[in-house]
Amino acid sequence: MRRLWIRGAMVVMMALGLSACEGWLDVEEMEQPISTLTENVNFTAEKVLCKRYDNIYADYYRYDNFFLELTTTPNEDGEQQVMILDLLLPDGTATPEGEYQVGYVGNYIALSRLELFDPGSGMLYMGGSYYGTAREGFVTDYYGFLTEGKVIISSLDDEYYVTVDAKSKEHKVYVYYHGPMEIIRPK
Repeated sequence: MRRLWIRGAMVVMMALGLSACEGWLDVEEMEQPISTLTENVNFTAEKVLCKRYDNIYADYYRYDNFFLELTTTPNEDGEQQVMILDLLLPDGTATPEGEYQVGYVGNYIALSRLELFDPGSGMLYMGGSYYGTAREGFVTDYYGFLTEGKVIISSLDDEYYVTVDAKSKEHKVYVYYHGPMEIIRPK
């Protein structure tokens, strides 16, 4: 009987000890919510920056990546609206033209929020397609990652047309751009 009582007490002590230690090992995660938008977004971008990368995501190794930054002219406070598009398309595609579905599957994908862990640095990075604001060339606020919808990119006579017709949770995100677009291939 005494052995049973001792074993029972040990099990209870271990359970209490483990649950107490569990709290010590918790790491406070800085989680970016999918959306903090309080209203629909609708703007026409005046400028676009387009960067092309080859096979940068391990989970999408048969895709190339186009990263577009669509921006407005800064307002009197120096703030500008920004639409970041993280686009995946079949390997070897030369331009970003196509119709992209927001999410994680298909041949033409406008990535929703994507969390990437870099084992080398131990850092967690966040990517994906989102609406935000910028100041002095740096994104300062992330308001809404795209959760559904589509992005359409076409061109005619060296002019590009970019239309974002999507949602960030329950709010609509509509962005339009028409004009030149230089495709940069960072080294």
